[in-house]
Amino acid sequence: MDFQAIVDGMSAMTCVVSVENLPDGKYGKFRLVTGNKAYIDSIEHPAPGVEMLTDKFTPNSEYTDYLTRDLNFEDFCYRAAVKKKCLHSYAHPDRMDVWFNMTFLPLGQEVGEICYCLYIMEINFEPDSQNFASTSSDIASSVLDTCIKLRGTKDFRDTMYEVIGGIRELCDAEHCCILTMDEYERSCDVLCEAFREGSKLLSMEHYADKDFYDIADSWTSTIAGSNCLIAKNEQDMEIVKERNPIWFDSLTSAGVNNIVLFPLKSRNQLLGYMWALNFDPGRAVKIKETLEATSFILGAELGNNLLLDRLRLLSSKDMLTGVMNRNEMNNYVDELSRGVKDDGSVGVIFADLNGLKTVNDQSGHNAGDKLLKNAAKVLRSLFPEKSIFRAGGDEFAIIVADVTEADVEEKIEQIRKGSEKYDSLSFALGGCVEKSSSNVRMALRHADERMYLDKQKYYETYPEQAAARRKSRERAPEQTSEALVREDRIQQEMNYDPLTGLPSMALFFRLAERGRRIMHEKGEDSALIFLNLNGLRFFNQRCGFSEGDALIKELSCIVAELFGRENSSRFGQDHFAAFTKAEGLEQKLEQLFKLMKRANNGKTLTVRVGIYPDSMGIVETALACDRARYACDVIKDSNKSYFTYFDKKMLQKEINRQYVIDNLTKAINENWITAYYQPIVSSESKKVCDEEALARWIDPQKGILSPADFIPILEDAKLIYKVDLHIVDIILERLKKQMASKIGTVAPISINLSRTDFEMCDIVEEICNRVDAAGVPRDLITIEITESVIGQNLDFMKEQVDRFQSLGFKVWMDDFGSGYSSLDLLQDLRFDLIKFDMRFMRQFDSSPRSRLLLTELMRMANNLRIETVTEGVETAEQVDFLSSIGCTKLQGFYFGKPIPYDMIQDRFKKGERIRYNDKAATDKNAKKKEN
Repeated sequence: MDFQAIVDGMSAMTCVVSVENLPDGKYGKFRLVTGNKAYIDSIEHPAPGVEMLTDKFTPNSEYTDYLTRDLNFEDFCYRAAVKKKCLHSYAHPDRMDVWFNMTFLPLGQEVGEICYCLYIMEINFEPDSQNFASTSSDIASSVLDTCIKLRGTKDFRDTMYEVIGGIRELCDAEHCCILTMDEYERSCDVLCEAFREGSKLLSMEHYADKDFYDIADSWTSTIAGSNCLIAKNEQDMEIVKERNPIWFDSLTSAGVNNIVLFPLKSRNQLLGYMWALNFDPGRAVKIKETLEATSFILGAELGNNLLLDRLRLLSSKDMLTGVMNRNEMNNYVDELSRGVKDDGSVGVIFADLNGLKTVNDQSGHNAGDKLLKNAAKVLRSLFPEKSIFRAGGDEFAIIVADVTEADVEEKIEQIRKGSEKYDSLSFALGGCVEKSSSNVRMALRHADERMYLDKQKYYETYPEQAAARRKSRERAPEQTSEALVREDRIQQEMNYDPLTGLPSMALFFRLAERGRRIMHEKGEDSALIFLNLNGLRFFNQRCGFSEGDALIKELSCIVAELFGRENSSRFGQDHFAAFTKAEGLEQKLEQLFKLMKRANNGKTLTVRVGIYPDSMGIVETALACDRARYACDVIKDSNKSYFTYFDKKMLQKEINRQYVIDNLTKAINENWITAYYQPIVSSESKKVCDEEALARWIDPQKGILSPADFIPILEDAKLIYKVDLHIVDIILERLKKQMASKIGTVAPISINLSRTDFEMCDIVEEICNRVDAAGVPRDLITIEITESVIGQNLDFMKEQVDRFQSLGFKVWMDDFGSGYSSLDLLQDLRFDLIKFDMRFMRQFDSSPRSRLLLTELMRMANNLRIETVTEGVETAEQVDFLSSIGCTKLQGFYFGKPIPYDMIQDRFKKGERIRYNDKAATDKNAKKKEN
């Protein structure tokens, strides 16, 4: 057999693997016999995020020459080559930042004990949900059942005991357990476990002390970069012994013969492990396929219950004193100053700890830390915890709403009285009240000034403390006087970023306007750049916020060095800007990219840069920044640093965007924006039972604008609610005329709502008032809400869905299956119908998995007594299939494209129409389904 000819005939990365078949079901060496060019290139020129032990391919070499040994890969190759099975796997090994879509095909040739299989793979940089769809129906049902249990629970821990019991039965294991890990406390916790009746294995509670964390921490190296560890027999357990002898001894001494071990992660953060001990090795394949999917669900649920609270705590709390930190204070002050929170008056108290420096010098930092903790205790006894902030090393700030000057003075006296309970505890205090909470920065300034005057009185009363402070300053002569330090700090807070020291956005705009004007007057070409640190949010989750802050500070230093500190700014968490001469800009950016590769000891990220050259036209700095940011965001998924210029195409898109925004009111008033209707057909009667209203913009200058050309723009500008309410008005006018004319049956019409509809107005009340004023029955208007709308704020959206339904409107979940949390939402909200995204139909002919997945999802919906509709139906074959698996309703070009109402009327008069369902019969059938 010509192996080379076989692999060369494949377009995907393909190689031939040889397996040494030994007696008693054991195997020896696994070798890469040969590969096509694409496969060899994957070794010699690996993709970003993939590292090889050796980057030179040698025919007939062992695969471990290139990759760490992987029992899962060996098991698949063995079953394909020796057992002659055709296999598929989709996995994300920890050792690589990519997803592998893998197919293993048996080859008929055998030479002695050597068997062969074909290994075909493709690499994805993001997970593709379609590749999970090849699982069998029983595995899909098991995974769905786990998800539904978890999302329906009110007691997470109790439900997890039920889930782990089901996993133990799946594995036919003696013991199953989920162990959570806290890397900050270096501790483990048994979340749940289950035992086979009569098991002699001890509970993990017996082992999971602080010392056990070190053992659990070693499992990452035991898994060795794969996505799980499945050691079925004595031969596999030898690998465990080789990689982790201490743990192996612990397992075998406890009576463990084999093990399944899966890490549980959320947002790439390790939260714990799930394992099964002494399982049925004959079920290894089913166990792996089921738990690969289940572990994603369990990881997400653990993230919701553990990780987010932990990250929130770390990002908002000062870990020494337990009060809120400076970052949280800045966020709160920003909200107040922007008028986001209208709490009436605002009071600020600055409380500076007197003598902390002396305590640290004379008694050590432990004593100083104790003093800070006692100070926080005093403040917490008098104020809500969320109003107390550690603003600096020895300084606390209290920000309270709706208070008077008398209230603040009384609290200051209570702080002084409370301080008397603790030795050496004394505050310098200053307070201020502003009538409007938006003037909080003014209150901060005045409170700080008054606190400084109070500290002066303290030094007059205790001159030895002043002397100690003077000596401290003499040891550091570069420091300025305290008065100047205070003044500088106030200016710093108002005009500079506290983390990087770069100018704030407001100050930067002033500096850039002047600087760009000077360059222009000199005849120098200038440019404004916008920088984005790519992937900082996930970096923080993976490495911690301190590492993220260190990386931000390094980037700020590089930007300041290359472009000048006063020419640069940090706009937000991962956004920077700078203005500079256009000449030599690209060389500076290349230097920036090189320096960032080495930043933070190599624990770094790539940088995206957008450039607005003033040669495109001198515009104000704020607009230049917006354009540079637009260029920066054109390509978001690159794995390397790059820069992009704002160009004429982008300018045209911006002009189009501005046209849409500027002409929206006119488009509504003059009915340029109208509704097109697409029929939704009953799968049983093949008659129209509903219609969907879709917005179309027919412009007198530009012609028909695609929804993609104006809806995202208006969503981003938070103006889409105007369009959606206009469409409601159009629908109601149509329904009124249709009911008055008594021509044909009136079908309910659905309208799509956007996330920002709920932010910009009380959309429920707006729609209800319009429907009632028109005299149209509420059950003729259906609300469609996509998963992405709901996921932004689940509790709020649940309330809105309940409001719609309580008022008599039906609510559908639109685009089901387009995201990753659709199944979760079905537990939290009761929808009247779920609409399956048209991507299922796009894959209908090319991928049998789509049919399998749809079948299981329809079964789930029917069991939950929820009606269904599938979008994108275009063929009779699709109609027959969807009807056979229980899909309630159908929508797509097979039945009709979206058209205006006058065209529907013309077709009706000519008899060219899809018949309408009798509404009373439709309602009757729906009630039957509910019962």
